[in-house]
Amino acid sequence: MNYNSLCKECQVHTAAVQDLLLHAGNESDNSGMAAVVSLHIDYYGGWPYYEPYNGTCEAAAVDMEHGPDRCTTDRYHLCAQHASPPEPHWFNYVQCMWLNIDTLKCHNNGSCKQRSDFFDALSRVHPMCAASAGVNGKAIQQCAESPRAVELQAASYLRANSTLMHGFAPTYVNGVYLKEVPRWRLTVDMLSYGRSLLTTVCNIVASKISNPSLLPSGCRGLSMTP
Repeated sequence: MNYNSLCKECQVHTAAVQDLLLHAGNESDNSGMAAVVSLHIDYYGGWPYYEPYNGTCEAAAVDMEHGPDRCTTDRYHLCAQHASPPEPHWFNYVQCMWLNIDTLKCHNNGSCKQRSDFFDALSRVHPMCAASAGVNGKAIQQCAESPRAVELQAASYLRANSTLMHGFAPTYVNGVYLKEVPRWRLTVDMLSYGRSLLTTVCNIVASKISNPSLLPSGCRGLSMTP
């Protein structure tokens, strides 16, 4: 998956990943899907400018929609995903961060007017999301403020650059592009996206087992088509 950490449409899509893929539309996470899915998210260095830059992300992001604040939240997300030792519940943390982007953007469409306001919001949202997800918030913050975070960020931006032929924020399952509705930024459909993602994953799982009773409960009863 390829997203922007302060993007509203990306917030909707990650909600679908959690609710419709990992939970298979149920209220709990006992669908068995988490055991057969390995998630990975890369981040855009700023839409629509993707060329590698010299200097800092913050300097390059000054005139972009979400400004330098997005650089910071990208690093927090990446440090959770690539934590050492690994954080099994990193996706719950980044999903919580997405659910709170209105606070992180000071209830503006783009970003807070003052960076100090953003950091005040981050100081409230980050520890809450870390506690909710059960991840080491202190370690994530230390990483996000370190040179390692910049390295993770640059590598992630370059990987995201390679997906541009499929437009903004494409999703891949086993390396294959998951087609979505055209112009999805204007026609965000959480249910359609989530069901397509769940069906695609379940088709792959079903192709690798001979006994349907071994399918994760989230796949059972689902109409699966190639």
